[in-house]
Amino acid sequence: MSAGGRAAARVAVAAAALGLVAGGLYGIAAPLTWGHHGYHGGEYVIRARHTLRHGALLPGNDPGWRPPAPSRAYLHHPILTHQLVTATVAVLGDHEYAVRGAGLLAALAALLLLAALVWRHWGPWPAALAAWVFVLVPLDVWFAAHIDPGFPSIAALLAFFWFYLAWLDEGRWRHALLACACAALAGGFEWSPYLAAAPVGLHALGRGLRRRGRSLAFVPLYALAVASPFALHLLLVRGAGQWADLMTSYAIRTYVPGPFWPRLVELGGALVGAPLALVLAAWSVIAAGRIVRGRAAARDLVGVAFVVALAAYVLIFRGAVIIHGYRLLYAGVAGAIAAADLALALGAAGARLSRRPAARPLTAAAVGLALLAAMAPAAAAALAESRRRGGIPLWPAYDPELDRLAFAAVARAATRPGDVIAVHPTFHGRMELAATLDRDLRPVASLRDVRAPAAGGDAGVLLELPALAAPEWAALAALAQRHAVVVV
Repeated sequence: MSAGGRAAARVAVAAAALGLVAGGLYGIAAPLTWGHHGYHGGEYVIRARHTLRHGALLPGNDPGWRPPAPSRAYLHHPILTHQLVTATVAVLGDHEYAVRGAGLLAALAALLLLAALVWRHWGPWPAALAAWVFVLVPLDVWFAAHIDPGFPSIAALLAFFWFYLAWLDEGRWRHALLACACAALAGGFEWSPYLAAAPVGLHALGRGLRRRGRSLAFVPLYALAVASPFALHLLLVRGAGQWADLMTSYAIRTYVPGPFWPRLVELGGALVGAPLALVLAAWSVIAAGRIVRGRAAARDLVGVAFVVALAAYVLIFRGAVIIHGYRLLYAGVAGAIAAADLALALGAAGARLSRRPAARPLTAAAVGLALLAAMAPAAAAALAESRRRGGIPLWPAYDPELDRLAFAAVARAATRPGDVIAVHPTFHGRMELAATLDRDLRPVASLRDVRAPAAGGDAGVLLELPALAAPEWAALAALAQRHAVVVV
């Protein structure tokens, strides 16, 4: 390819990166309202506050200024993701845009690593196509600024493949060790990289058995890199006494009430889109054929690993996928790689059929542009829809609950750090409300259990009047004599 062509491809990749950032900045400073965006934004900023205030390394979801107890740590997922928010909050301050900025930086890192990997092993223009597919898939439009383990794990896994393919090409131990480090890092963010390790491990083992020597020596190193963060997490769970809690979480995430496949198809249609889903399905069949015939290239392992991780996650954690649509994020990466590879394959087929070498880039470009044009309308709709619905796709009716958020802001302004606020059963709190409140909370069964504000008592009580039972009104009247009553 000419220098001009490579420069134009760089501009296309840079434009894709700018497009991702521009879309992610839309609503980045908005309040943490009800929905996936608000819930996880609140959850992760609470964890970051505990790290900054108390040096806590385990993620603690209890809000306020008291150090979190290890027994209350949230260990349903690997523990590294909230440290990204810790870094952005430390640099930018405790603001909504700092929380969402951590998610956006992870998505940007994933995009740049994807483009770099495809550039190196497929070529400049396939990299540009992959970058734009990544930007336009509705999944990534919905969740580019959503803080979650998905994009950090994707970035780390793509970094693994950067070094692993270099190890295959050059055989340098430096690349092997860096690949293992990235594999371990990916496992520190999310569970999907452990599923992707299956095809990678088989590939490494098969190569090691054929070549022996350092190729075979890599296999136990890779196994150790994958197993170490998993074993560490299990030790943390055991030390915190949360084994039963982890098993309960597993049971919830693997159970789906009602039909699963129709709901998955509907969700996939909304978040992946029919054009990219067809491309991914076609490429998966082609890749399987290459493997069966022994014609698969090393680069095919990247797409295969993401497809296997996605498929295995969907089959195992059915409930998690239906409730949390962003668990399909690996489809965006797999689809981008599939599009780049398929465009090249169709370009080569066009050149063979026409017997004109010039038809190769033209056919590939036509395929890529047609796919992007088909994806663009859904991407534009997803940008507005994702913000209107707080990151909850296919939700029939959405209420951001701004009145409850305003109530939490009033309660925060009326109290001081270190104050304890009682929470009545009528008040159904969520993470975005707890993060906005940022006070120590104490559940009470009745208003009669609220302690006097003096001598370390409760600075206030959160309740919802419409749900208050008749016997509690007398207790409320007594409390109103020594507490200010604010109705929002």
